[in-house]
Amino acid sequence: MTQLRREGIYEHNRDFLSNQADGFMRERKMSRKRLAQFDEVDETKLVKICGKCHGVFDENYIRKHRAVCAEHEVVKPAEVKLNVLKQIANSDRCKPDSDFALSVLAKLKDDDCGNLARSDIMIVEVGQHYYRKNPKKDRHLSMTHMRRLSTLLLKFRELSGDSNLAGVDMLDKTKFDCLRASLDEVCCDEEKFNLKLALGYLLRKAAGVMQGVFLTTGQEEREEGLRQFLKVLDYHWGEIFNTALFKIDRRRQEKLRKPGELPLERDLQILKDFCMKTMEEVTDPYSACGMDEFRKLRACLVSRLTVFNSRRGGEPARLELSEWTAADNGEWLDRQLVQTVSPDDQEIISQYKLAYQSGKGNKDVVPVLIPMDCVPALRKLVEMRTEVGISPANKYVFPYSQQSLDHVCGWKELKHTCKLAGVEQPELINANRIRHRAATIHAGLAAPEQQRQAFFRHMGHSQRVDEQVYQCPLAVDEVRYLESIESGGVTGN
Repeated sequence: MTQLRREGIYEHNRDFLSNQADGFMRERKMSRKRLAQFDEVDETKLVKICGKCHGVFDENYIRKHRAVCAEHEVVKPAEVKLNVLKQIANSDRCKPDSDFALSVLAKLKDDDCGNLARSDIMIVEVGQHYYRKNPKKDRHLSMTHMRRLSTLLLKFRELSGDSNLAGVDMLDKTKFDCLRASLDEVCCDEEKFNLKLALGYLLRKAAGVMQGVFLTTGQEEREEGLRQFLKVLDYHWGEIFNTALFKIDRRRQEKLRKPGELPLERDLQILKDFCMKTMEEVTDPYSACGMDEFRKLRACLVSRLTVFNSRRGGEPARLELSEWTAADNGEWLDRQLVQTVSPDDQEIISQYKLAYQSGKGNKDVVPVLIPMDCVPALRKLVEMRTEVGISPANKYVFPYSQQSLDHVCGWKELKHTCKLAGVEQPELINANRIRHRAATIHAGLAAPEQQRQAFFRHMGHSQRVDEQVYQCPLAVDEVRYLESIESGGVTGN
């Protein structure tokens, strides 16, 4: 009877979403205590629909319901607010039960920017384009692009004095001056030149996406209008974005490549000692194994692998179980080839396990060296998954809890570990600065060409990028060499 009642409520609410019913229904009425918290109440913003049983519950209660309803489910059912579901249902280009709607649109924040991103046709199309083309189905990338376009559209409406303008109106060549003013207003802060350049590329991508939409729907005249807009954008590109591009390059050269921006070596040693101590404590067979220990061990492992490998922040954090299993079994090391190297090299190889995972692009794979001191901790982390309630469908070695299917954020884990370790300057320890440090140290070594190329492959970038982006200028060598030339010129030698 309970499930039959919930299905009836769900069918009524579907009619409400399609404007065929006057009001919505829910499992229980809101308590007086909760009603007293609001002056004016829109209950559609305070309830969520369970993706499994279709029950309508208060957003404060839905977590308790999920623990019972999805207790034996491998994949956590989606939870969508009713007002959000209504916005999605009104969209002509996206089905309410599609993966994009549940993974991206339903996850956008319930504010002016998020609501506009869900309801505007152009913004939804751009979000769908990025979500569909990404084989990893990274919802965060789509949500970031959608919120950026939504922020720009809100400012575009404000400056034009018309609150009914749509996202596609920003791609009108006759309103280009207003669009330029909106870009300047949104990116008026000196530190937002990265955002301005990103919005420029995003507008160009949005025009291309809408060209495809108009061609497939037989609106050739509107597609021709977008062609004209792209010509205008290309003509004014240098005027609008060259300053931002110059500031980005200047900041990279003057700030990020300064030796003073590199992490302190004693802080890195403190961080390493803390991670080693924590891993040793948690892997003790007589220690407690709860959620707190799981999270602490997870953060220390992510931090240790990120710093040791000088990897980008998100790469070790998204290591998959299959990739770790292959590394643990030694599948990437040719044992016949290992036997041919010197005993010293064999000793070095035996101290590590080698994993390969996807890098920054979709085609490249990058290596992750796993020191043997991390291997027992990694095995312990995998063993604890069932005990702490990690979803069996989560394929990552470092997963979020609460039945999530995502991996943790490497930047947040490293920041949290630095705080626990008590380093002196935690703001200097992040993945980007660690890569700058590795490139600078490598540049000062008299390594043969073969070893230099191996280093570039490990870092996942070219020699030119290493020299022009990551390396700090070798100022000491510059002074020494120029002084020697000057001395030679003075003495005549």
